[in-house]
Amino acid sequence: MLAWRRISDLLTMTSIPKILDRSFVVLLASVLLTTSVNQTTSQAQNAPDQRTSEVKILLTTVDRDGHFVKTLRADDLRILHNGVTPTLTGFQLISDRTLSLAILIDTSASQERTLTGQKLAANSFLDSIVRPDRDQVAIATFTSMLTVEQRLTNNVPELRQAIARAVFVPPPGYVRGGVVVGPPTRAARSAMAAASTALWDAVIATCDELLSPSGRENRRAIILLTDGEDTISKNKIAAAVARAVQEDVAIYAIGIGDDKLYGINKDGLRKLTERTGGRAFFPKKVSELADIFAEIGQELRTQYLITFSPAISANGPGKIKIEIVNPDLRKSDVQLFYQQIVPPK
Repeated sequence: MLAWRRISDLLTMTSIPKILDRSFVVLLASVLLTTSVNQTTSQAQNAPDQRTSEVKILLTTVDRDGHFVKTLRADDLRILHNGVTPTLTGFQLISDRTLSLAILIDTSASQERTLTGQKLAANSFLDSIVRPDRDQVAIATFTSMLTVEQRLTNNVPELRQAIARAVFVPPPGYVRGGVVVGPPTRAARSAMAAASTALWDAVIATCDELLSPSGRENRRAIILLTDGEDTISKNKIAAAVARAVQEDVAIYAIGIGDDKLYGINKDGLRKLTERTGGRAFFPKKVSELADIFAEIGQELRTQYLITFSPAISANGPGKIKIEIVNPDLRKSDVQLFYQQIVPPK
């Protein structure tokens, strides 16, 4: 209608005789209609896409012995998104993925006795898991704040030097177990600095500063060495989980520390890791760390990729639940590890 109205106005206002060649009118109409259609097409192309985005979930499956299960089928599972069964668009086993990892080491007072063993295991991880021609690793330490020892690199000697810099620095007058000998006010401040741990803040900073620059096609993960206690973070655990999920970062925690003096926050580490698609390990001795690192490396490279179209839209984060429906697999005590939250788009 707009195009024809413009033609009428032109015929009324112009001094061209009414016997104007009809071929000119047809040509003018064609030009105006084409312009109108092009504008509409351009507006449609620039308009926000209202279609629901496809959701991608990485799934790890292990048997009771900790071995990866490679025979899983889509029919073996029931997947729920916000309590509704979505339409699956893909289910495949992927392997040999390129890794972008951050080894995050707690160097607070609670790690004083175990830090040496952790560093030996971290070096073993570099030897057995990291492929210098493909994978990249970053090293960071934290107490009340994050210290970046080495940004993402495939240079193993530089990574070893960064791990060597992970040390517990006692404050003046420090004895052990957070005890500081000195003037009351100074002793209090020093003891707080020695024992404080900002774990949730460190996870967020690691996602933002170290892993965010890496390509999304890489498998991103944090290998966290800590007792899981957080005493001073500005953020809550939910914020750390949300940031890791948003950046497609799985968190694998190794709960280790001085059990006699501090204990290990197993519940907190399970919540932090399992909701991001990783999991928590609790070795009884430092010698178990090498096997744990090998298991983590296998899981990171070999996983199931599940894609689906959400059945319903959600303003807030979507909740994912995956259950085994195959009776034989249920009897085999197969465990599932996957990202339990989908961030809002």
